Formats: sequence, C-alpha cells, structure tokens
Amino acid sequence: MVYYRPTPLDLTSIILSKIADHLPGLLGRRGFLTGLGVLYLLLVSVLLVRCRDLVNYLRPPMSETKLTPIRARRWPAVIFISGLLIRLILAYFSSGAPHDMVSYRMQGEAVLNGQNIYAATAGRHPYPPLWMFVPAGALILESRVGLPFTFWVRLPTIAFDLGIGALLWFLLKRKDEPTTALRNVALYIFNPITLLIVSHGMFDAIPLFFILLAYLWLVQSQSPGRNILSAAAIGLGIAIKGFPVLVLPAFVLKRAGWQRRIVYGIVAFLPLALLLPFIFMSGHGAVERVFARVGVSDHGYGLLLQTLANQGHPRLQHWLAVFRARGSLLVLAGVLIGMWAARRKSLAELIVLGFGLCYVLSVGIASQYLLWILPFLILVNSKRAAVYSGFSTSILLIYYATFGPGVLGQSQAIDLVEINPIRTIAEAAWWLACVELVWAVFRGRASAQRAELTSGE
Repeated sequence: MVYYRPTPLDLTSIILSKIADHLPGLLGRRGFLTGLGVLYLLLVSVLLVRCRDLVNYLRPPMSETKLTPIRARRWPAVIFISGLLIRLILAYFSSGAPHDMVSYRMQGEAVLNGQNIYAATAGRHPYPPLWMFVPAGALILESRVGLPFTFWVRLPTIAFDLGIGALLWFLLKRKDEPTTALRNVALYIFNPITLLIVSHGMFDAIPLFFILLAYLWLVQSQSPGRNILSAAAIGLGIAIKGFPVLVLPAFVLKRAGWQRRIVYGIVAFLPLALLLPFIFMSGHGAVERVFARVGVSDHGYGLLLQTLANQGHPRLQHWLAVFRARGSLLVLAGVLIGMWAARRKSLAELIVLGFGLCYVLSVGIASQYLLWILPFLILVNSKRAAVYSGFSTSILLIYYATFGPGVLGQSQAIDLVEINPIRTIAEAAWWLACVELVWAVFRGRASAQRAELTSGE
C-alpha cells in the first residue's frame, strides 16, 4: 500500500479550508473586500505620509534655493506637466492591450459582485489581489462620469509613473548639476518605454515606485526606522505585483549583520502575508498563478529559440518546454547567485544586475518587464540607460505594431510574416545588449562613478 505524505502547502490549504467552512461566504462578502482594501489603503497612507520626512531631507538648503534662478526652478514643472499631459492623451485616445483591458474589466466586475477574484476571472488575474480594487473603481467612475473604462484604469499607473520621476528628481538634484539632473529625469519622463507601457495599460510602475522608495529610504534618509519603512515599501510592492521579490535579496544583502537582514526580510513579506489566506482559500490554481507564473514569450531568448525551431530545428522544442517548466526556478537561482557574487557592488548596481539577469535568463519576457530596470539604470549610468532605451523601444514598437496596434493608436496590425526577420534581429540585439549590461556590472564598468550615490549604504 502506498501512503501519500501531505506537503506543507496541502496542510496549509486544509487548515485555511476549515477556517473558510466556519465563515461561509467569506470571500463573497463585500465587507471582507472592503476591509482588505481599507487595510492596505492605510498602509499606503502611512508610507506616503512618512515620505514627507524623506522629501524634507532631500530638499536643498534654503540658501541654495534662494540662489537658484526662478526660470531654472520652472523647468521641473514644465517637464512634469508635459509628461502628465502626454500620458493623459495616451490613456484617452489609445485603447490599450485588448487582452489586459478585458481582464481588468472582468476583475472589476468580480469585485463589485462580491465574487472571488481568482475563481470568477478564469485565470485572468495572475497577481496578488490588491490590484483588483483599481479596475473596480474604474468601473464605478465609468458609470458615473462617462469617460471610458480604459482611461480610468490607467490613472493610478500614470500617477505612480510620474511619482518615479519625482523621486528621481529629489535624488539626482543632490548628486548632479541642475542641468544634468533635469536631463536624466526627462530621460525617464519622456522615455518611449514608459510612454508605451502607459499606453499598454500595465501597472508595473506602481510596484516599481515602491522599490525606488525603499531604495531612497535606505541610501538617503537619516530618519529613525528607515530600515522598517524601506522593508514595508518593498513589501507593499510585492503585494501589488510579485516582481519586486527579484531585487529583495539586494536590499537584504546591503544590511549590516544577519539580525538586520532577517528583520528586513520578515517585514518585507508582512504585507504579502496578510493576503495569503485570501490566495490559499482561492485554491491551489490561484497559488500557482500568483507565485509560479512564467512570463509570456513576447521577448527574450525563448522567442529566438522558437524562431529557430520553426525553421527546421524541432529538437529545440524539447528544450523550450524544459526552460518553460523550470523558468521561475532558473531565474530565481541565477539572480541569487549573481547578487551574492556581486554583493560588494552598490545597491543600485545590484538592482540593475537583478533585473538584467531576469531579462537574460527568462525564457519569456512580457513587454512591461522592460520598464523595471530603467530608473535604476539612470541612477547608475544615464548613458547606458539611453542605449538600453533605444534597443528596448525598437522591439516594443515592432511588437505592438504586430500584436497590439491599439497601443499605438492604430486599428490594423502589420503582417508578422513581413516584419519577422527584422523583429528577430531586433530581439537578438536587445538580448545581447542585456547580456553585455550584466557583464559590465560584474566587471565594474556599468557605474558612472557617482561616489556619493551610495553614501548611505
């Protein structure tokens, strides 16, 4: 007789199912969803209120402010207002990525109907549950104000995207000449990558904002409790979308002493831990979708291998299947090994390395992933950021023109057969550029030698 030994995941699911049996309809009650939303709204509010201390610390001395010409102080306002207007125009006139917009609508309807987000959307919510409140709010605004749902659902992403630019400005103006700082901030605000992802409709800028906030609290803030605030910020990012976990090891490694490292890691996972009962009670499928999802092959070496397989190398299909089955493990192992090997680098360089290794090792890279590295690459070396932006913009434009013309404001897609050779060359060039960037970080050639950038590390 063969006995089955339950795994810790099975035992956890059984315990949580027993809890659910004594609270019938828990996941279907609007009160539970409302309470969850209020809890995280309070957490976000606390973090943003504490940002005031960070901003006050990063603000230049009063004497320096008085000496700054009024015209020079107007340029940041011009950049941010222009960036806001461009994003609002894109959100209103572009239809976004059809699959994602339909998924958002399904998520919002599930929340408003008091349904379980994972069961009701048939696998079209592969994220932690926090994002579900945004499409629900967008549906309410659409019905009451009249502007399209695709506009409202992108407003939070626009706000946090500009917030990334603001954090970059507060940091860079203390490190560079005003003209250089403005140019580097403009490199983010007007970057084709950021604008295309806003038009796409993906919300990666929100957790990316919290990663940058966690970074600033560690390396620039002198306020008490900065380690806890930094860990809470990156934890909130993980609770919105899972990818900040890729760079969490970098933050942990830069803490002095194992006790601080352990505390930082625990605090970083607390926001996600509050969501675990919801996720586990939604079934094992929901757990896999949230924690073990491999990106689609919009970009990356998986696309290149698939192209070779289609051209007479069928054995590559086997290796593609292996890479896809073990993709998450391969990326996580590569990132951990790479960060440990480069642990003496600055925190910004480690973050660039983590995302760069993800790009190089992932069998499938979705288009919005290309945004992750950008703000930290600007901090490390703005020239390399400009080069990376050029390669990334080329593959994004080709991809959207072929598979998502609505992102570009077009109604008809370009024939893939006609553009596929150009696409293959552009994708290979982008992947090789990422390999070179990772190698440059290891070899110490990626940094622009801002010695004061890591003064707080």
